[in-house]
Amino acid sequence: MSTLTQKRQTWREKLDNINRSFNTERENVLQCQSNEKVHLFDDLDLEMENLKETEILESVRNLITKGDAE
Repeated sequence: MSTLTQKRQTWREKLDNINRSFNTERENVLQCQSNEKVHLFDDLDLEMENLKETEILESVRNLITKGDAE
């Protein structure tokens, strides 16, 4: 193998390693973003449940107060 061919092979290997590292890091970032979105939706679902419970409790309180007033 000539020196030029060896250098090309070495650079190809280095570029392949860099590309692999980049892709791995990119996948990690995408996975983290995906996990964050899941947590955001979980938080939103929980907030909606809490809001519904609060509205129900408020309605019950109003009915009780209204019943006491009558």
